[in-house]
Amino acid sequence: MVVFISIAVAAAIGMFVFWLLRAGRMEYANRAAQLKAVNSIPSGDAKARAMSLLQNPQEFFVCASGQPDPGQVEKLASGLREVFEQFESIEPLPRGRQRLDRRLIGQPPKRPDFVLVGRGMEGSDVEFDLGVLDGDEAIYVLYAAEPPDLSFGVYTSVYHWIIAAASDM
Repeated sequence: MVVFISIAVAAAIGMFVFWLLRAGRMEYANRAAQLKAVNSIPSGDAKARAMSLLQNPQEFFVCASGQPDPGQVEKLASGLREVFEQFESIEPLPRGRQRLDRRLIGQPPKRPDFVLVGRGMEGSDVEFDLGVLDGDEAIYVLYAAEPPDLSFGVYTSVYHWIIAAASDM
């Protein structure tokens, strides 16, 4: 009887783990599809939509500021440079999930090929950096021990990142 119960419990646990893995794959596929849709928005449309979103205090907490030090933003692509000329930081609401922050611009400690432009989920098990390659518009989600996931963690531009952040992606 004890052996039968042990086998039944093991089978139930196995089915539960299978269900969790399947649910995780489905969630990943859904988010990847949403990101693909956002990244397919034409650049001009993405810019207009993103700048409109930044005007909504119920969507974003933004810290406007004066001109940055030219040396601070010289390696950034034109779109990100333009955004950082207007804003010191951009954080989707509710706060604490992720943010772009001009004060963070520099090299991430574990990713010397990238320029750090933001952070996400700080202080948690899934903390990440937001980085760009010199002169490239794309924003990459960078986890310490993993390469960038090109189907899930790359935004075409800062404007696409803003749209995705407003959509809680």
